[in-house]
Amino acid sequence: MSPALAWILLGVVLFGVEMATGTFVVLWIGLASVLTAAVSFWTDQVWIQSVAFATLSVFLVVLTRQWAQRLSGKPGQNAHLESLVGTTGTMVDLPEAPGKLFVRIGGEPWGADAAQGFTPRVGELVEILEVRGNRLLVGPASPKKEG
Repeated sequence: MSPALAWILLGVVLFGVEMATGTFVVLWIGLASVLTAAVSFWTDQVWIQSVAFATLSVFLVVLTRQWAQRLSGKPGQNAHLESLVGTTGTMVDLPEAPGKLFVRIGGEPWGADAAQGFTPRVGELVEILEVRGNRLLVGPASPKKEG
């Protein structure tokens, strides 16, 4: 297998890991892997490719972390997802993903996990308790306080 193909395959695997975790850290390491594939066309030296990969990974993660902090005001967190904590949504059933939990918030379905001891039903109003990666932990909706 050519070094370029190996670096690209590593990048694809890392992109898959990113999709599962939603951290936006692994994304940049995957991009560094793909960029290292380009470096492999100029040199056969594995140590040079490895140094390029490490350097690009650190550079991209550090550069984007500062950008994300300025943009969101929350270091290392997805401000949009975190803002959903405490809000309510409706449990929905998606035909393309039978048996999996989804909660609809503002018209968009989000992957969900039920809090321990809670079994939500389709159509039930639930409260977002926590963000775990790119999934939402849901529990029973709190009754609204009467006035």
